[in-house]
Amino acid sequence: NEVSVLADGKVVSLPRSMHTGDVGYGAVNESVKVIVNLPVYLAMANAAKLEMRLCQDEFTLEGVDLAVLREVASRLRPAP
Repeated sequence: NEVSVLADGKVVSLPRSMHTGDVGYGAVNESVKVIVNLPVYLAMANAAKLEMRLCQDEFTLEGVDLAVLREVASRLRPAP
């Protein structure tokens, strides 16, 4: 499951994603995880436009979703 990101039209280099899936209660639950370092996270959070693709699905983070990324970024502090 490939994850791609454009931050303000520029490709964001991401590590390989991890995929898990479970079947239960008549449904399939899947998750895709990508662990990013701080500079990558900040580039994504500070972008005016954040476009993403998960497999063949493309979407744009905007509004409250982008605001949450920025809120988390504003609270990050260096480790002591």
